[in-house]
Amino acid sequence: MKLIKLILLFSFFSIFCVADSLKIGVTPYTNALKIIKIYKPLTDFLTKELNTNVEVYTSSNYKKFYEDVESGDFDLIVTSPHFGALHIQNGFIPIYRYNTSLDLLIIVLKDSPYKKISDLKNTTIATPDYLAALNIGGVKTLLDNGLIEGENFKLEDLGSHTSAIKSVLLKTTDASITTYSPLKQFSDKELLKKIRILESDFKMPHLFTLANPKLNKNKINQIKEKLKKFEKSSEGNIFFEKTGYKGYINISKEDIESLLTVSKDTKKYLGIK
Repeated sequence: MKLIKLILLFSFFSIFCVADSLKIGVTPYTNALKIIKIYKPLTDFLTKELNTNVEVYTSSNYKKFYEDVESGDFDLIVTSPHFGALHIQNGFIPIYRYNTSLDLLIIVLKDSPYKKISDLKNTTIATPDYLAALNIGGVKTLLDNGLIEGENFKLEDLGSHTSAIKSVLLKTTDASITTYSPLKQFSDKELLKKIRILESDFKMPHLFTLANPKLNKNKINQIKEKLKKFEKSSEGNIFFEKTGYKGYINISKEDIESLLTVSKDTKKYLGIK
């Protein structure tokens, strides 16, 4: 009987010790299962270091993700920079951003006739989501190259970078708006040999990591410290190599200012002032 009591007491103590939980919301740039798999090294590391159950979540689309973040559904978020700038205005706490940039790329098949962006007249161009940062930048880039949406090209919203990339490989679209990190994370590297990359001058800071303002300052500082520790760990080295994210750097004033135009367009798409 004493043994049973001790086991129950130990179980209760163990549960109590990890009773807290930390919900990380990640922007839906690919499907939920893949996001959970990609971020597993981070969640495992933080669970151990914080003695807290850390789980990753996402939303069904970019608009829903923005709304879920603003509703306070997540403790920590990894979000597109244009959303991140708006969340910071609404009180979210900057932690880090990935130490690389979101470079706008348009991919086409190697055997296609498209050699430069201005060649993409009379085509269907896949986009990960109409609210994705690179979609907003992509439309501007296409316009700057003499293309007019609805007149000599059309966009097809496919919900994620992965789906948009696959649509080109399956020849259901002529081109896709994307960036380097989704290509780095694409599972079938042999298929990627079939594409040609059309580069542009458009770029912005990479994904922002922000804290929900409901977290206390000590907790936020602890998370920031553990994220840097993860970056320097063997698990972190593998994570940053596989994802192409390279590491963490602070979000600067210049980062926020560089997003002013895109953030203005984002508000228009979201229907907010």
